[in-house]
Amino acid sequence: MNVCFRFIVFIFLIIVFNEFLFLDKIVRMVLFKAILG
Repeated sequence: MNVCFRFIVFIFLIIVFNEFLFLDKIVRMVLFKAILG
């Protein structure tokens, strides 16, 4: 594997991880509001 390809994959993983964390925050907010009613 060349360095450029590794760099692209690394950035892609960071973006996916950030999106996952963002979705996790939204889900927690929705659950919190649902519990409080």
